[in-house]
Amino acid sequence: MYIGIDIGGTNTRIAGSPSIDKIKLTGEITIPTANTFEEGIFEIFKKIKDITNNPKGIGIGLPGSISKDGQDFDGSINLKSWVNKPIIESFNDEFGCPVYLANDAVAQAFGEASLRPDKNFIYLVWGTGVGGSLVSYEESRIISTKLGRPYLAPGG
Repeated sequence: MYIGIDIGGTNTRIAGSPSIDKIKLTGEITIPTANTFEEGIFEIFKKIKDITNNPKGIGIGLPGSISKDGQDFDGSINLKSWVNKPIIESFNDEFGCPVYLANDAVAQAFGEASLRPDKNFIYLVWGTGVGGSLVSYEESRIISTKLGRPYLAPGG
């Protein structure tokens, strides 16, 4: 079972799929996003275990900036307590499977791209915050790029 997680400013959504090639969602769960990283990670772990104790892989979409190497969550207005926390390490320690981070709009755009083969588009997200991604096809590969990095004022 593969696990997808969308951590938003208001709600966190978790679902499983037996395959990543042919998505069929199962065990869809929505919970309020916790106030702190520690509370949030604890609740997410519990909900994943309601779906499976042995995920094959976990993908996490977060509303903000992901480091260029995809290893760190380094900027968010909505989830300040998650910034620069050991997200990947925490999930690896708990489940021992590959874990991937992506900007939420980029992750959602990849999902949409699987339904729109060979069509370039802009994907916009409007929830607690606003985001977007540009999807284009190059050499038969999907390229999804975040539309812009939010400016965080000093101390913000």
